[in-house]
Amino acid sequence: MQTSVKHNLPSHKNIPKSATGNSLQSLLRHYGIATRLLALHEHNERQAAQKLIDLLAAGKSVALVSDAGTPAISDPGALAVAAVRAAGYPVVALPGANAAMCALAASGSASSHFLFFGFLPQQSAARRRCCRYAGQTARCSAVRR
Repeated sequence: MQTSVKHNLPSHKNIPKSATGNSLQSLLRHYGIATRLLALHEHNERQAAQKLIDLLAAGKSVALVSDAGTPAISDPGALAVAAVRAAGYPVVALPGANAAMCALAASGSASSHFLFFGFLPQQSAARRRCCRYAGQTARCSAVRR
């Protein structure tokens, strides 16, 4: 659903397209989907993971959605996914927009191997080390700004 809905967003001028915390709620409201949202972020991921498992145990379906980016890839979600899997529930990933793959495809580099860095460290010395490492170990690198 997320991919097809987002594909059609430009034709719906009344839907905010910014990556804010309200984007998903606005999208759901637009399509008449009434559901309770559960916040999952780096500060509550372990507790939120347990809530997801409780919902699954009660026979509910859940989805991990990000307003911008991909859950569990340079965004919170990996701990929740691991906990859900460890509890014996299947996890299905749905493809969506992926800026790193788009940049790789548009780069003209015929690389089947590349290195992805999420957010680089804030400290300049650590950031330089990461960039140096990327330059030495991969033919192609993607860095999230």
